[in-house]
Amino acid sequence: MQTVKTIAAGRWRFSVACRKRCRADSPKARAAKTQHSSDAQKLLNRKLSAIGATGIIALNFADNPKSRFVTLTFDKAHYPATDKEQELYVYTEKQADLFLQRARRLCKLRGQTLKAFWFLGRGEGGRFHVHVITDAFSGEDLRALWQKGNVDYHYLKDRQDDPEKWDFVRDNGNVDPAQIAGYALRNAMEACPLGKHLWHATKSCERAAMEQTYEIEDNTPIPVPEESDIINEEIRRNDYSEFRVVEFILPVGAKVQISRDVGWHPIE
Repeated sequence: MQTVKTIAAGRWRFSVACRKRCRADSPKARAAKTQHSSDAQKLLNRKLSAIGATGIIALNFADNPKSRFVTLTFDKAHYPATDKEQELYVYTEKQADLFLQRARRLCKLRGQTLKAFWFLGRGEGGRFHVHVITDAFSGEDLRALWQKGNVDYHYLKDRQDDPEKWDFVRDNGNVDPAQIAGYALRNAMEACPLGKHLWHATKSCERAAMEQTYEIEDNTPIPVPEESDIINEEIRRNDYSEFRVVEFILPVGAKVQISRDVGWHPIE
């Protein structure tokens, strides 16, 4: 039998399955299954950590038609005249924090709670800038909140014809939270010193969670509900064992849930 564990965030799911050890296994088989079980858990742990960003984006922004991907850049008058990367990083992070403080105050005045995800990046010539994902503001609001340079934005759900803008929409129209998170991490790694957190999110943002664990037969694919959008699927094998991985997006309006006995099944 294989045990299936799943991370859930909005419509996004990441599942791993590995074979269980049994008393009849030879020492080599038990060692192989133990190694794969450990590898599967490590992968799940890395996924829980590295794609915490994916979960936040999936739960709070991917299916929200008001969510915007915002880029805040600096004009010459508001960018430090230094080539010291540490000073530029500290300055940009401070300006991002001030922008979020102004955004929170505006939301509070309107009786709203700010949900935002943000990270730093570097553009042409290594210039630092700020990316924010939020559903709280109009274009006019954003320009009022950021007066240190240009404000560029587009809805996450919109296809982008401009090659300079990142397109996060899959062919079937789903916004891909894993792709956005990957973009965020790649950009932040270029901008942030070693050891610094690569992304930030307001406390109001919901986080990913573990779903019910269940079991499937050996040599059986991890079940995926019908019409789901499969992002990635793979199998890792050795002589005695294997573990499987599948990452997918549930269909819009899917009325399904996981239970220990039968895995995915419709909700009555």
